[in-house]
This record gives sequence, C-alpha cells and structure tokens, in this order.
Amino acid sequence: MIPKRKLFIIGNGFDRWQNLPTSYGDFRNYYNKNAAAIAKRLNAPTEISQDGTIITPVERIYGDIFKPDKLPGEFFWTFESSLSLLDDQKLNLYFGKTDRGLYELQETVERAQEILRHAFSGWIQSIGCGWLSSVFIAS
Repeated sequence: MIPKRKLFIIGNGFDRWQNLPTSYGDFRNYYNKNAAAIAKRLNAPTEISQDGTIITPVERIYGDIFKPDKLPGEFFWTFESSLSLLDDQKLNLYFGKTDRGLYELQETVERAQEILRHAFSGWIQSIGCGWLSSVFIAS
C-alpha cells in the first residue's frame, strides 16, 4: 500500500495573510543578520568593509565588485530578477581574462550562490510555521 501524501497549493499572499514574516524584506533582514555566520560555516572568504560590514562573495558578485558593501534593498525586493543581473563588464575587468582570473570568478560566483541557497533555506526554516518549516530547498 502506497502512503498518501498531501499537496498544498497556496496562492499568492496566503503567507502574508497568515502574518508570516515571508516578505523579501524579511529575507533581507535574515540575510544581513546571518550572512557572516553562513559564510564562515561554508568556509567562504569574507572581508570587513570600512564601516565594519562583513563582505561575502554575495556582496562582491551582486553588488559593486570594486567597492563591495551591503546589498541595496532593491536586490531583495526584486530577488529573482536580481540574481540574473551581474555586471559582466565590471566582473571581467576585476578578475581579468586569464585562466586564474576566470577560475577565481567561477569560484566566487559558486560561493555566492551557495551562501544564498543556505541563507534562503535557513530563512524558510526559521519562519516557524510547522508545515512551512518542513520545506526543503534543494542545494
């Protein structure tokens, strides 16, 4: 006998109607609070900006590669489309086109994506709704 499973299909806004902290602003707050710890756990390189902000590969790749700082709110408000908006010209200028530079670019992009996957998964699991916190985001 095959065990029955339940599939929940929830429309846009259901989570917010339930007063769950699931806006991208909530994700931004979670990311800003946890990014350094996630990067450390993943052994990703970090540095500290002049104002004391921890800079991870995410800020390098999705921010200004030459002056990395906290990601702007727009990055989170348009999260899905922001992931595709890389400034390839600046990245090529910064890393160069040598084999070493291309390798470092690839490593940095992969680290940034790994940090974001872990941050997003951790945020979902932190929401605290029984059925929602069991959701697994594949890596």
